[in-house]
Amino acid sequence: LGQRKSQPYAVIVAPTKEAWVAFRKSDVRYDKILERFTQRYQSLNSSLSLFDATEKARKIFNENYADSDEDGYSNLFERASGSDSLGPDKRHHLPQQILLPDNKQRISFVRYKSPLQTTGEAFEYHVEQSTNLQTWDSSGLMEESIIDLSQNMERVTVVTTESIQSGQRRFLRLRISIP
Repeated sequence: LGQRKSQPYAVIVAPTKEAWVAFRKSDVRYDKILERFTQRYQSLNSSLSLFDATEKARKIFNENYADSDEDGYSNLFERASGSDSLGPDKRHHLPQQILLPDNKQRISFVRYKSPLQTTGEAFEYHVEQSTNLQTWDSSGLMEESIIDLSQNMERVTVVTTESIQSGQRRFLRLRISIP
């Protein structure tokens, strides 16, 4: 009898925060992005010693509130929407405004179907509207469509219940939080 060769196999890893950090650290871009983040942190915190600023930057680089790739989205936001936290995001991963002739405003975004079961984190996706960018409210909005993207992800479109009138301004945003 001949020897049987072992077959390579894929291991499916749940997208937990720990797996996310491990994956980031194995990314070839990680060290370069960390260095750039550290330099920027040092320049913004010149009152700290170089050593203290470097240590603090390295500690916060993977934190939820940090924007490690400096694209305007926090690590939490990027993790909860399945986007790239170390580089430019693909446009289809980011929230998008959808314009249709009915004058209702829409925002479309990607989210986990059941984040707690999938990632171990209870991501909460909040769509809110404002007329002044100061106060935000979730009333007057409804889910218009949900498209299954597989792998426990979906694209959601939220629409205002009322059309925007000529001369009116209204803004929509997606805010992601964890309890």
